[in-house]
Amino acid sequence: MRLVLSSLLLSVLALNHVIAAPQVTLNSNEVISGIGDSQVESFKGIPFAEPPLGDLRFRAPVEYNHSYDGLKATSFGHTCLGVNPSGVLDLLNTLITLNPLNAALQQLVSPVQSLTNMVDLSEDCLFLNVYRPAGSKAGDKLPVMVWFFGGAFIFGSGSTYDGGKYVKASQRISQPVVVVTFNHRLGPFGYLGGSAVKAEGEGNPALLDQRLVLQWVQKHISQFGGDPDKVTLFGESAGGMNIFAQMAMYDGDNTYNGKPLFRGAIMQSGSLLPMETITDSRPQKLYHHFADAAGCSNLGDSDTMTCLRGKSTSTLSAAMNSWGLADGFGVMDMFITWSPRADGNILRDIPYKLVDAGKFAKVPYIIGNQNDEATLFAALLSWSSWSESQVQSLAQNLLFKSTESQRSQLLSLYPQDPSQGAPWGTGLLYSLGLGIQFKRIAGLLTDLLYHANRRRLLWSDNSIPRWNYLSKALSGLPYLGTTHANDLIWQWFLDLGPYRAYQEYFIAFANHLDPNVGVSLSNWPKYTNSDKKTLEIGFGTLGTTTDDFRNNKIQWMIDNPEAIAL
Repeated sequence: MRLVLSSLLLSVLALNHVIAAPQVTLNSNEVISGIGDSQVESFKGIPFAEPPLGDLRFRAPVEYNHSYDGLKATSFGHTCLGVNPSGVLDLLNTLITLNPLNAALQQLVSPVQSLTNMVDLSEDCLFLNVYRPAGSKAGDKLPVMVWFFGGAFIFGSGSTYDGGKYVKASQRISQPVVVVTFNHRLGPFGYLGGSAVKAEGEGNPALLDQRLVLQWVQKHISQFGGDPDKVTLFGESAGGMNIFAQMAMYDGDNTYNGKPLFRGAIMQSGSLLPMETITDSRPQKLYHHFADAAGCSNLGDSDTMTCLRGKSTSTLSAAMNSWGLADGFGVMDMFITWSPRADGNILRDIPYKLVDAGKFAKVPYIIGNQNDEATLFAALLSWSSWSESQVQSLAQNLLFKSTESQRSQLLSLYPQDPSQGAPWGTGLLYSLGLGIQFKRIAGLLTDLLYHANRRRLLWSDNSIPRWNYLSKALSGLPYLGTTHANDLIWQWFLDLGPYRAYQEYFIAFANHLDPNVGVSLSNWPKYTNSDKKTLEIGFGTLGTTTDDFRNNKIQWMIDNPEAIAL
């Protein structure tokens, strides 16, 4: 009898455990359930938009218009269709072979695999995920951090990043937050350019996916214990660039129902890009290439879009992958074409012009870069046999609006001298294994894609509270140095090196709009145009430096924005 009673008791306890799954009520009476433990509760795979299929393909998202009642938000939604960047893993294997520090690189393999793993792909992918401290309830008014993932605008997903990591870190420093991650459309599904898209007025639907997420947060996050008045956006690479786009959309109007959608921003390795318009020759060329590969060639603009909307997902996926992207990561066309571009409606002008005119949301922000950002991209290309004339041809193709004189000036600033290239400060090291031009192009792209744009934004309005950082955490890593995206490893995957800096400063900023409040780390001075104080992040150290490196090179880019237009 005792055995029977014990079994019944265990069954009841197990049932109570199931019943005790965290729940949230949306829209007054629609109950969803998630999963949780003693520290974090999560609600995964919540749809925020109707599936962008059929006639909704390449258009603005339509708000989810079904009941949430009964939703078991216990697993992630599909990942948006993108380009599988297998070339990154191929590169890592190559560098491990070249590199005497195999063990140091080996520990990066698993996080990089996580970042580049594209599985469960679908066009029906507009889902978000909410993470909160266990026991949170409506009315707690916790600050909210919304994560924008990176991936060159052609791959990535919110599910890659465990928001519970930041929730736990926020509890560790007694500054609890709610974290939201989400998906948005990628590649041509989110950033298709060309005259046909312009004619429809449907440019940049990925930005509207993101905007719809922020509107969803305003409507619903209070039910999870979050405060819609304390939303901070944070993101890396393309994520940081998308955050700047959210700041610049509609000439800087970041309001919804008369209230700001966010009050702060954190842009890691990305802000504005030197992009031209949606109808320039590069997006127009890629539009035709994509349409031709999908079997929609030789049609008028309207008929071409109708044709593309009628194609199967597999056909469009094959068309999107028809450039051999494993060779070079698509840097020369994909990364710089399928991205936010001025469309005259959502983004009303070229990014640098919006910045110079002050047409962006003037919210406090954190911004920063890795010291050797573009070594990763340069290494993905084969420079071993490149001649000077080939480099000049590359510059002409890449900087399609520059004059011959401007290209000559730019290349003279970045000469074929490995001691003046990236990884910076490494002399003649690493100039053989990947070719004599590798460090030169790595240096040029580091400044063109990242540092020049960061400085343009920082210098545009001295009244905005802002903090700048520069990471040199992997300065001893052969070939790559402190390359692009290494910060994600410490932020989200390995509790090593600078992980506390990326977590605790950012969490404090989300709570107080000041990264120094309530953290036991080095004081991070505000950036001003007069002193340019910058936090320098080492692998296990924090210090202060000045943002004045390579002044003549970077200033040339700032002074000649049309020459570096992409």
